Amino acid sequence: MRGIAGDEGGRGLQHVGAGVKRLLAGLGVSDSAAYVAIVEAWGRIVGAEMAKHTAPLKLRNEVLWVLADDSAWASELRWSAQDIVEELEERLGTGRVQKVQVRVGR
Repeated sequence: MRGIAGDEGGRGLQHVGAGVKRLLAGLGVSDSAAYVAIVEAWGRIVGAEMAKHTAPLKLRNEVLWVLADDSAWASELRWSAQDIVEELEERLGTGRVQKVQVRVGR
């Protein structure tokens, strides 16, 4: 069986995975598996309407950084931060996310 770029046994996939981890680390994501799970489930975690106006930016040192469209959505997210942490504990396990930080921007 041939893998990526002619690698035998799919070793190229391992190199791609390592590259993705390096990329995410460069973007400030220290727990790439948890971050990907958060991004994929964001609408279910915060609700569809809030998900339209917010997005997880990075997960670093057990802090989830989230971008909000404006100060109103940022306030709503801050108000819900403890509930979000508890939901993430259920989904990811204890200790993966301890705090939610919010910044406003686009």
